[in-house]
Amino acid sequence: LAFYACFFFFGVATFAQEGMATRLGRHWKLLLPASVVLLVAGLVTMNDRLLATVLQPAYAWTMSLAMIGLFCHLFPHPRPAVTWLADASYWMYLIHVPLVLAAQLLVRQWPLPAGVKFLIILAGVTAILLVSYRWCVRYTAIGTLLNGPRVLPSTRQ
Repeated sequence: LAFYACFFFFGVATFAQEGMATRLGRHWKLLLPASVVLLVAGLVTMNDRLLATVLQPAYAWTMSLAMIGLFCHLFPHPRPAVTWLADASYWMYLIHVPLVLAAQLLVRQWPLPAGVKFLIILAGVTAILLVSYRWCVRYTAIGTLLNGPRVLPSTRQ
């Protein structure tokens, strides 16, 4: 729990700092290969609890910062569709479990391979969550709580 809390509170702290993500990831060209080395070292020493306690978080932080920097480099300008999807992803993360469980109950007796059932559940739950985000969350108090205030686009005349 403490491990995940570190990432959560790091996100909270950097959210308010405009440009902080770009500054933190500016050394992505060094962080990305370092994260690969840490991943391999972590896998090789997985049975050593002391080393794993150091290497696994080091890998997670290094890879996270490298990916932030890489994506800031590759996509320097905001894209409305990507921003919308990023906003929707938090809603999807919070609400997906009960829908996935219900969908699994629904398809469990279907005479289909597990992989096909997985794809059906993935597509169906994703569609439901995206539609619910658009119509029931984005411009409501829930959306404001999750992602800050959003203004309805003006109707075109």
